[in-house]
Amino acid sequence: MRLCIALATLFVFLCGAGAAALAADRTIPGRVEAYPTYCAIGIEATYGGDDNANGSAEFVYRRRGEMNWRSGVDLTPDRKRRTWCGSIFPGKEGEVYDIRVSFADPDGVETRDLTARARIRRIVGSTTGGRSYFVSPQGSDDDPGTQDAPLKTISAAAAKAGPGDTVHVAPGVYRESVKIEGRSGKPGRLIVFTVWGEGRPILDGSAELPRGGSRWKPHGKGIYFTSGDFTPLYVAEDGLRMYRYPSLAELEADIMSQDDPDTRRPWAVARAWYYDGEAKRLYVRTTAGDSPDGHTMNVVREAYGLQLEGSSHFVIEGFEIRYYGTAGIGLAGGSDANVVTDNIIHNSPRGVIIRGTDSDDNVLYRNEIYEQGLADFSWRAVKASGYGRQGISINAGRGNSVIENELHGWFDAVAAVTWKNPERVELNRDLDMVGNFIHDGGDDGLEPDGGGVNMRIWGNRITRMLTAISLAPIERGPVYVVRNVAYNSGWTMFKLGVGGCTSLAPTYVYHNSGYGTSQAINFPPDIPFGGKVFKNNAFCVTSSGLGHGRPGNTLDYNCYWVIERGGPVRMQWLGTEYPDLASLAQATGQEAHGLTADPLFVDGPSGDLRLRPGSPCIDEAVPLRGINDEFAGRAPDIGALESTAGKATESRN
Repeated sequence: MRLCIALATLFVFLCGAGAAALAADRTIPGRVEAYPTYCAIGIEATYGGDDNANGSAEFVYRRRGEMNWRSGVDLTPDRKRRTWCGSIFPGKEGEVYDIRVSFADPDGVETRDLTARARIRRIVGSTTGGRSYFVSPQGSDDDPGTQDAPLKTISAAAAKAGPGDTVHVAPGVYRESVKIEGRSGKPGRLIVFTVWGEGRPILDGSAELPRGGSRWKPHGKGIYFTSGDFTPLYVAEDGLRMYRYPSLAELEADIMSQDDPDTRRPWAVARAWYYDGEAKRLYVRTTAGDSPDGHTMNVVREAYGLQLEGSSHFVIEGFEIRYYGTAGIGLAGGSDANVVTDNIIHNSPRGVIIRGTDSDDNVLYRNEIYEQGLADFSWRAVKASGYGRQGISINAGRGNSVIENELHGWFDAVAAVTWKNPERVELNRDLDMVGNFIHDGGDDGLEPDGGGVNMRIWGNRITRMLTAISLAPIERGPVYVVRNVAYNSGWTMFKLGVGGCTSLAPTYVYHNSGYGTSQAINFPPDIPFGGKVFKNNAFCVTSSGLGHGRPGNTLDYNCYWVIERGGPVRMQWLGTEYPDLASLAQATGQEAHGLTADPLFVDGPSGDLRLRPGSPCIDEAVPLRGINDEFAGRAPDIGALESTAGKATESRN
């Protein structure tokens, strides 16, 4: 009898445990968040259960006014956070989207979909309901700031302006640094700084030492000095950045003090400076080694042109901002929803900085941000200096956007660098880099190293950089890299790993076109690496297609061609060199549908990477949900730019 009771008890226990296990394996939908930016919507749908991780999810969407639902991109699971992630992009300002997420699970799922609605943000440059303040170099800060009695400084106007107010700034040079701390506008009642009259107001943080006179004295070895309490952060010769040395001895020897013996050698940096704070002497060596008295020297003491700390809902529009020691514009400390548009920013270690995980939803739109003279220094010299060298630097929170800017002359044009922090999903979340023109720099065009949840890199144009796009590494995803064009860059179109840390986050590289790089894709040889998917890209290279390929990544439906000699392209996988795609496909299964053919770009050297009639890339791309649903012909085209022309005969592999 006791045995029967014991067996019955065990049976009940096992049944209960089995039922609990089955229940734990079922998917329980949680909530869906649709997060709008200025050109996209990030989707994150949470769930419970699914302990055996065999569930799936997908989403559909439609714009307001549409009857039919559209397929969204394949959602990416984050099993640790029990979240499915995806995006809708590109989108138009003000468009409203309805979203529906559905779950499936062999073990069962609660029968309810998750729904959300989101409106893409508008880039607003005007405000309502407030006062107007006027600023002019001929004004006085003791005046009320009216049109007839303007203020003299932008800082004085900033101290007065509140929600809904507009600060009108007359053309002229304003030698000041404007810091706004803990003061904000409101949605619909922004604080706007804009132009009053014809021309641009110029914010300038330098003391100008003009040509002529006998200010400078020879020190020897082609170096001159002048005395003064400068404490410079940045020095320029005739508008060109000078290289900063940390000591006079290193300036004299043209050597940086580095532990690596390979770096302890002359950099051949002609244009350089060092400031001795104790002796209060500024030492410089000009480009030609002549006296600085024959040049205009700008000595910078101010850190920022315009700095927002914990200040939101501002518009900065129409300024020229130059000669600052940290950045032209800085947004930090919980500065949200600011619009920086139509400005010219130059001659600073960095153009714009956005910092802090509580700094969200800022947009940089249609600015020209450039640096003069940085490209004169060698790659090794710039890398060794540790000095600022990025056009836009972002290490911030959610929803920040970089849209349709022109950046040139930088070492790294847009650096959204957050690597070595894989668990900090709040970093650069829902970050967009869209439609920018980047050219003539020393290293990376776009550098989103570290990645971000629902990061989108779309429709950018990059030329004459060492690397077009650096994904080195991507620790947080998904990251989407879609329909970018790169031409005449030096080393590789896609660099995928440096820094000695893991790069395992999902990254989708779809429909990009490249011309004139030495290599198309360079995987890292010595770090944990996976989750990278390359499909529907077209590459014209001068050397090879792939370096250091390895399992855990996917390449297929890409087109490769070697410029000049034509023919097969070399591919490297797990240390083995394959002479062509057919050999790679046979040995690894990669590029089973790859294409060896000239894509017939209209004019590769000039950057016109549209497909000519007869291109073998026409109608040969694989369909991808939410990426290439709209196309001409019987299938999407390989490459960044969809064609309406007919296709020619191609050779597979």
